[in-house]
Amino acid sequence: MEALARIALENRNGAELDDELKFQKLLHTFEFVLTLVLLTKVLSSINAASVHLQARDTDLLKAAHHFKTSIDAVSDYRNNVTDEATRICCLWGVEC
Repeated sequence: MEALARIALENRNGAELDDELKFQKLLHTFEFVLTLVLLTKVLSSINAASVHLQARDTDLLKAAHHFKTSIDAVSDYRNNVTDEATRICCLWGVEC
């Protein structure tokens, strides 16, 4: 957000300034924050299983267990995702 604000203050090109303002407006939506929060949680959950699958001494049972844990974590998180997105919106000053 700071980088976008700096572009807005320092930029003299009208077209780039318009693009920056449109982009900044899109970033300040609840839908964007919700998507960001959800993707972060899903990808971080899957990362543990991915790391196990990439190891030289891969144990498929352990990797399967990590995937199952990831699915369970994301399923549990599904009920709380809007609460966390709302909390982050309040921190960032985004209307929700």
